[in-house]
Amino acid sequence: MIVPTSPYHPSRTYRYHRPQPYANDPQVCAKPTGDIMVVDTGGGKCSTITDRAWHVLSNTNHSSLMSGYQSGHEQVLSVVNAVTKAYIEGRDEPVLFVMHYVTLVVDENEKESLHVPFQSMRHGIKFDLTPKIHGGKCNITIEQEEFPIKFDGEKIFFNIEKPTQEELDRYDCYELTSEAEMSKIWEQRVRRKSKKTTHEGIPLAEWRQRLALAPADIVEKTLENTTQHYMTVDCENRTNMRQHYQSRFQGLKLPRLKEGVATDTFFPSEKTSMGHTCSQFFVGTDTDRWYVQPLKKESHNSTALQDFSRNVGLPLFVKSDCAQSEIGEKWTEHCRDHCIGMLTSEPGHPWQDPAEKRIGTLGNMVIANMRETGMPMQYHNWMQLWCVDVHNVLSSKNLGYQNPLCYSTGYTTDISKFRFYPWEPIWYYIPSAKAPHDNLKKARWRILLATRLLITSGLKRNLGKDATRS
Repeated sequence: MIVPTSPYHPSRTYRYHRPQPYANDPQVCAKPTGDIMVVDTGGGKCSTITDRAWHVLSNTNHSSLMSGYQSGHEQVLSVVNAVTKAYIEGRDEPVLFVMHYVTLVVDENEKESLHVPFQSMRHGIKFDLTPKIHGGKCNITIEQEEFPIKFDGEKIFFNIEKPTQEELDRYDCYELTSEAEMSKIWEQRVRRKSKKTTHEGIPLAEWRQRLALAPADIVEKTLENTTQHYMTVDCENRTNMRQHYQSRFQGLKLPRLKEGVATDTFFPSEKTSMGHTCSQFFVGTDTDRWYVQPLKKESHNSTALQDFSRNVGLPLFVKSDCAQSEIGEKWTEHCRDHCIGMLTSEPGHPWQDPAEKRIGTLGNMVIANMRETGMPMQYHNWMQLWCVDVHNVLSSKNLGYQNPLCYSTGYTTDISKFRFYPWEPIWYYIPSAKAPHDNLKKARWRILLATRLLITSGLKRNLGKDATRS
């Protein structure tokens, strides 16, 4: 018996489904002649738009690497936020479609923009991409509004056109993609090589050599439980090497905290003797550890952040309100250099910033102690510092009756240094006094711990060890 090599057999009955022609079908439109936006499921991760049909709203300062577009070589194209005017079937007026983080192609001859539907799906927009002639709806749904998509037998698309400035203010506007798409865009670095931030790509054998030939399983666990943020540094990833003068590992040279901090600026009603008009306040979100720095100007609070990082440590993040000085260039630059996250509370919602309530508590402590001790009003900056030091060593019920300083550092706090209270009359020793002159003089205690700064006869003095007594 001869076995046929083809699945076709003459004794079998076959049913053939012949394709139906699209000609003269009302559900299929004519081929477009103008600018269109094609809904393309194979368009990659990022939608592509044309310069001739879209109005650019802003540049994101990012770029995208595109290959295969009318040339064999790769091109670096700008990533922008843009808007276009779309004509929708069944609507008397066109609508505006806004897209964030899309690749811009500048070509006067290109009429097709490619919209990746998955980019919109992440924004909550629903798609039915089956043409009506095949039993689908062929539309998109934005906030329960349906927008029919045209089908010409080859593709589904919207007719679009570049809007004028007058039309931008006139027609209804809909967002097709989210502003949160920034994380999906990879910036193309032309001048420098891409950086390695993890251990991936480096053989385990090389890591063993770097880690004193430790066992392979120990090296793997070490890599899992550590970070490698500086595998390459700026001075090493340049084509032309150059000498560096700053720290190569700025994010590692200062101690790091295991918590974030909240911060805010407050403005006392009195100017201090040193010209301070405001203070920058920091509080640990987990340990409730306080830090305050009096300032002469609000614009100096970036310096306070640097001093906090140097004296206390680098936090995981800094949460502030939307004050320009707390999200400005110097503030942001310090956070970027030292890998500190930046969070902000919503405008008009001060209770979202934990520092707000703590500032009120600090103010009450300052008022009570200024009244009790009789310290002159122009020295309230020293009272702020003293109250913060006291708070950090007081046991807290929320911390299991540990104090914030111990909870933050892990060391048992010693409070032997709290020998005096602010503005307490004390005696201080004058080592240069010659007999028979008295070598003790009266003074007022002003601050504690780091330096013993007191005032006597209108003069400020820094005292050494064992130079004071009650």
